[in-house]
Amino acid sequence: MRDGWYYDEGEKPIGPLSFNALVTLLRRISNAGEVNVWHAGLHEWQAAKDVSQIAALLYPRPLPLPRQILTSPVKAQPAERGDANNRRHKTRGRIALLIVLAIVLFVGTIFSTVIHDLFAGGVGYLIGQFIGAAVILSLLAWPWRRSPYIAAVVLLVATFSVGLGNTQELLFRLAVRETKAALKDVGDPTPMWLTPTQMGHDERHTIKSSEPARLQGAEASTTDIWGKWADLQSRIQSEEETLAACRAGSADCPAAARQFLRIVELGRQREGRARLGEINRAVNLSIRPVDDAVQHGVADLWSTPLATLSAGAGDCEDYAIIKYVALRELGIAPDDLRILIVHNSRRRTKHAVLAVHLGEQWLVLDNRTMIMVDSGDAIHYRPLFALDHRGVALDDGGVIDAAAAVVGK
Repeated sequence: MRDGWYYDEGEKPIGPLSFNALVTLLRRISNAGEVNVWHAGLHEWQAAKDVSQIAALLYPRPLPLPRQILTSPVKAQPAERGDANNRRHKTRGRIALLIVLAIVLFVGTIFSTVIHDLFAGGVGYLIGQFIGAAVILSLLAWPWRRSPYIAAVVLLVATFSVGLGNTQELLFRLAVRETKAALKDVGDPTPMWLTPTQMGHDERHTIKSSEPARLQGAEASTTDIWGKWADLQSRIQSEEETLAACRAGSADCPAAARQFLRIVELGRQREGRARLGEINRAVNLSIRPVDDAVQHGVADLWSTPLATLSAGAGDCEDYAIIKYVALRELGIAPDDLRILIVHNSRRRTKHAVLAVHLGEQWLVLDNRTMIMVDSGDAIHYRPLFALDHRGVALDDGGVIDAAAAVVGK
């Protein structure tokens, strides 16, 4: 046989054929792998499937799949579902923002109407507060700015902060409106000044009360008030000697006396209304409020300024007494100072404040606030007694809408 490829067809060798011609012929036969082939390089006839170079062409191996195809793909959320979720999220954020805007407008309307009566300057002040709070909060929330809810949260917190800062003023204005409405048809009764010689009339010894039962037992007789006031003034005179010694540089000056003189000196550095405000603030910060029953074990005890400052605590009348004496030290005319015993219609309790005449106003200095208000605005206080250098004034049970009506013009 000559060189070339041969294949067996019915035990009859056919060839020689080139390798490519043999492969082409075998591809046309259905059972080509079983056909015997021979070549000079083979020792014997072999089936085509057993000849590697022929089998590689007759039965090519499939190419391996890329690694990323062989690995299991991660199930991804369909794009349609993700888009739908995003749209719902944004819609809810817009709804939340609209709700918060409605709240902002509602709260702003109430505060601007009640507090500032829609006065442009007052409304502008509230808007300025709101914008300032919103800007600060926006800067803090900047890293999360893409969330549709952030704007709603910023507006809500800004509204809450502005509202919280003005709540006390709002409540005060509401109380003023309610009380003015209740008192608009009530006239001002004429107060009567009581001196020891006038208190022999039994019908004047006790205030006629229209208070609830729990308050009626607390009504003090005029004799008791006068006695407490007279005794207090004598004890204040005794403390004047201590204060005089301290001014002279005495080494034995008590700490309470030094504190009182510092308060007076703070007021001396101011003039007019600022002086009154300084005394009100300094006294309010110098002692803490404690009920007489807790501090002294008695229902009512009027303490001198130095005794109160020494204890560091006192009841409402103790605050008023310190302010009264301090302003007397600063040269305020005796006729311009009144300690008022009042009934607080809001808290339904007795209370004591100091009223000071300045210009055309009677200003009320209260231990419950640093703000001095005109007596005409302190209409939640019903005056019962007024105390000054002349004695005690008694209100005959009528409701008075301004402290000036009791203390006199």
